[in-house]
Amino acid sequence: MVALFAACGDNSNTNAVTPTIQSGTVAASTAGAGPTVIAVVTVAPGNTATSTPQGNPQKRVITLADRALTIGPVNKQAGTDASTTGVSLTLTITNTGNSSILNQATFYQLIGTGGDSFGTQSSVSANFYGSIPPRGSRQGTIVFQVPTGAVKGINLLFRPEVTTETTIIPLNI
Repeated sequence: MVALFAACGDNSNTNAVTPTIQSGTVAASTAGAGPTVIAVVTVAPGNTATSTPQGNPQKRVITLADRALTIGPVNKQAGTDASTTGVSLTLTITNTGNSSILNQATFYQLIGTGGDSFGTQSSVSANFYGSIPPRGSRQGTIVFQVPTGAVKGINLLFRPEVTTETTIIPLNI
């Protein structure tokens, strides 16, 4: 026991620690702009506003300042394991502006009703991501793996490079 106390009380380390003084200014905080929450979605002509047990087959168009996001069929499918469900989104992103825009995997996340986010995409159509020239578009299908209990009430968080165009869209599956 004496040896244990002697080891704990060893004063052979005489290196002194000198604190570093930091200085700076603190600016007043200002409120930022949150995402736009889409409550009513324009249904593309020729589509019905019905949904099936396997998903929402209607096309919905979200018009933003320099792009339009068209959400086609949203479906559930078997997940990669027993605890997950695949959520499949068919999307078309159209550049409505006069300069190129980006389309990247990080722009798309699913948000659960409890605030959980799911960004891991298990598959995506070839050539969906990349730069889109003026008046051009890209179409593809993204599949997210989501815990089965989080599917009900899930939303798409679309967060492009233009932060003011961040949008939350209910998927209704």
